[in-house]
Amino acid sequence: TGALLKHAATYLSEGVHPRIIADGFDLAKDRLLSFLDTYKVERPELHTDRELLVSVAKTSLRTKLRPELADQLTEIVTDALLAV
Repeated sequence: TGALLKHAATYLSEGVHPRIIADGFDLAKDRLLSFLDTYKVERPELHTDRELLVSVAKTSLRTKLRPELADQLTEIVTDALLAV
């Protein structure tokens, strides 16, 4: 979102109306969601595949946290997900 706002600021400074920029964001969102609907793979057994959930949680957490903390939280997050 930071990059989008940076580009939006550039267009605003060039005189593009904010409504045009917002409409562009909405159009891009709709196209992306449409693409993702055709690309996704249904995995009904996902909620019971602990190994896959641990892998996804670890990958996601390591992009936001220090690896040591991410590794600690991985099991907690996976257990919480499986408890729901």
